[in-house]
Amino acid sequence: MNGLFNDDIGKKIKTTAIVGFVIEAVAAIILGFIAFIDEEIGIGFAVIVGGILGAYLIAMFIYAFGVLVDKTVQIASNTSKIKSLSSQSISAQPSNAQRKAHLKDLYEKGLINADDYNRAVAAIDAGN
Repeated sequence: MNGLFNDDIGKKIKTTAIVGFVIEAVAAIILGFIAFIDEEIGIGFAVIVGGILGAYLIAMFIYAFGVLVDKTVQIASNTSKIKSLSSQSISAQPSNAQRKAHLKDLYEKGLINADDYNRAVAAIDAGN
């Protein structure tokens, strides 16, 4: 019973909208033909056209709600992924000691000069 309401509910709502439209449209056509048989041509035509249009409008709103549910679930999923990634990136930042060691390595390899090295170390010490 739990899976009935939790597993891809947006898709179930959209499917229900489509099935409901088909059932209502078929019912309108049948009732319209019954009116034709009773020689009520105008009423039969109105029932067919009005029934199909009414069924379409109702189905459109129900289908739109299903899309809204799908998008809401997608937003919630993406939000939790972003929260997870942002907490990982905060913890993944190198410590000041690691940053200084990296700078020292660059300096020893001759990739940065002494002024750049000293300026960068001072910035790390200052908290930048």
